[in-house]
Amino acid sequence: MARLPQHLAVFLLAVVHLLLFSICPVSSFIYRTKDAVVMEGLTIVGLKRTTSYPVFCGGSIISPSKILTAASCVERASLDEIAKMTVRLGMNTQGDGKTIQHDAQMTRAVTRAVYHIDYNRKTQQNDIAILTVDPPIIYSSAISPVCLPAASSAADQYTGKNAAIMGWGRVNAGGGLSSDLLQAKVKIMANARCKNVWTDAADIFTQQLCASGDGVDICKNDMGGPMIAQLTPASNVWTQIGISSFSDDCLADKPAVFASVAFFRNWINTNLNS
Repeated sequence: MARLPQHLAVFLLAVVHLLLFSICPVSSFIYRTKDAVVMEGLTIVGLKRTTSYPVFCGGSIISPSKILTAASCVERASLDEIAKMTVRLGMNTQGDGKTIQHDAQMTRAVTRAVYHIDYNRKTQQNDIAILTVDPPIIYSSAISPVCLPAASSAADQYTGKNAAIMGWGRVNAGGGLSSDLLQAKVKIMANARCKNVWTDAADIFTQQLCASGDGVDICKNDMGGPMIAQLTPASNVWTQIGISSFSDDCLADKPAVFASVAFFRNWINTNLNS
């Protein structure tokens, strides 16, 4: 058989790789309210300011070169600080920076950060950002992209659905960070009810989702991480419906608030190829 030119062979391998891993992966994700099980196809990534401990925000893989996260994670960062950021992929244990080492399968440098031009630090409206990483992410059984929902501005399309939140954040407001990836089961709450619970503490907008669980909440260092759900009963596919945005100081007294991925899907599409 004749041998392909090297540049053509590399191109074809890239095409095959794209076709194999550009579809939403099927995951055997299991809910846990404490330690996360080691699972294949992790889409969550840990965002770090330096190569040292700890993860300061979460994110999710949406393409070989793009990470979806929260604007609040990068909005105050200078260009120099962004240039020093890295993401760790396929990681269950971030370690403690001393005796426990991280188990990340891959590390990538952040080369660019774009956050929503109308991000409001006070209200947390438009709390969404996309990071560009280099070199491109190589998908594997341990690292895969997340599915994204269709664009929609409907406020309560997920009300009553179960979902999962995850991250390496603090286990409580005054506690230390988790060395291991934690995940918990939550249920999506109607926005009107969420507004009533938060009352004067915060405004809740159509572009946001609210979710709560049995004594669980997102906390510091969880922001930017994904909230995922199975949108149909028979589906084994997990779709990211929210981006962790803010909570009531990790207390679980009020529902956690997330940026709605469906609401911002057109913004994501615009910036995915930039």
